Amino acid sequence: MTRTGWSPLLRLVVGAALLGWLSSPLQPALHAQSVPSASDTPEHWEFRAAISWLELDPRKGSSIGSEFSFVRDRPLFWRLQPLGGVVVSTIGQGFAYGGLGLTLAMNERIEIRPSVAAGYYSRGAGPELGSRLEFRSALSIEAALTRNLALSMFVYHLSNGGLGVRNPGLEALGLGLTVPLR
Repeated sequence: MTRTGWSPLLRLVVGAALLGWLSSPLQPALHAQSVPSASDTPEHWEFRAAISWLELDPRKGSSIGSEFSFVRDRPLFWRLQPLGGVVVSTIGQGFAYGGLGLTLAMNERIEIRPSVAAGYYSRGAGPELGSRLEFRSALSIEAALTRNLALSMFVYHLSNGGLGVRNPGLEALGLGLTVPLR
């Protein structure tokens, strides 16, 4: 990870997702969708429990993490949805975050959610990221298994955004289950 940008893995995943979405035959229909008003749909949150592999470069000290996150189904403004979560690893790392995500429906069963968040990082025995304040850029792909259960795969990058003297960053890959909380 360089101090000036995203890791090559995250750039590749985000670029592929955007290219796929922009070239999709569903893309014109997505732009035609209206954002539901507050009176159109009842508000609910989605809860995701996940396992993640923190730090994809094993030379930097990989660990397994468990993640619990929430996202509000109804947008806060425009199409942006508030989200938050906590990640705790097997080596004592911790990250609590809050931010905004954008859900893009590819079809009736597949959704892509890019998101950004800021939060507090506790190192434990994990890598020193240069600051306690870290920023999380993520991409999640969810596939509905049933009406009330979705399988999600996600990748994210933690960075202090140049706030610290060091900014090595950390990449993670995860798999989770998402359920609506009504």
